[in-house]
Amino acid sequence: MVGTLNWADVYAMPNHQQTIEYTVDLADLPALGDCNDHVNTAWIVGDKNTQLDSDQNADNNSATVEVCNPIGLNVTDTAVGDFTRTFHWKIDKFIDGDQKSQTVTADGDTATFDYTVAATPLDAVDTDWTITGTVGVTNKNSDPDIDPITVTGV
Repeated sequence: MVGTLNWADVYAMPNHQQTIEYTVDLADLPALGDCNDHVNTAWIVGDKNTQLDSDQNADNNSATVEVCNPIGLNVTDTAVGDFTRTFHWKIDKFIDGDQKSQTVTADGDTATFDYTVAATPLDAVDTDWTITGTVGVTNKNSDPDIDPITVTGV
């Protein structure tokens, strides 16, 4: 039983109607991706569990509701990203000593110098970004009553 109503209270309401909301746990859900119908029947039970029907028309005591059990999307992805990374360096070459310009006087035709090379890494720069491959989306819901699914932002 979902609830009880007092006849005088219902009669005093607008249009002599009372709405009762309730939840029903369904034991026989449809298969994943499918829908099926469930009949919901309501009636009034009087004294001594007598089933009452004010208009003597049992056909309007039931309603059919469609219950769907949608499954998620199947997504496949072969997309691969790539880019070019360039490493920049600052390279300085100095004659050993004070690392400033020097004047060297050579006797004869030969001179010997000792050098210091300073290599300083700078920030790497990424360019030429690309993505190749495919992204596939499959809707395996078999019932047409399950709302279509829209894929955006791909």
